[in-house]
Amino acid sequence: MARRDVTGLLVTLDAPESVCTGEQLGYTVAVSNGGSEAIDLHLQGREPTFDLRVTDESGATVWRRLEGQSVQAILRLDTVGPGGEMTFRDAWDQRDARGRLLPPGSYSLQAEVLTDGKPLVSEARKLRITEA
Repeated sequence: MARRDVTGLLVTLDAPESVCTGEQLGYTVAVSNGGSEAIDLHLQGREPTFDLRVTDESGATVWRRLEGQSVQAILRLDTVGPGGEMTFRDAWDQRDARGRLLPPGSYSLQAEVLTDGKPLVSEARKLRITEA
């Protein structure tokens, strides 16, 4: 799923729609420029910083990739050329903020790439965790 931000960048989150309980959930966040001009992107952190938020059916956040982490107050400038893309990959172990394995059910995933202003945000994506 994707959302075109006011900067003209497209933020996408690629993740499975369904996983079995306890499986690693690999995901990719991409920031792409579909326009004809290069776009300067002011990102937070020594390395570009991105977050993944997992919410339950009630909308409550059950896990965030950056929960409890400090983000360096460093700004970096990256340029995404026309047709260019930046990608970030990680995996989530299906545990909540307290380290407990989440039960089977429906959840939503949403990615954010932190900038010097408003974060670049993907559309929410549904996830189903099923019995192993």
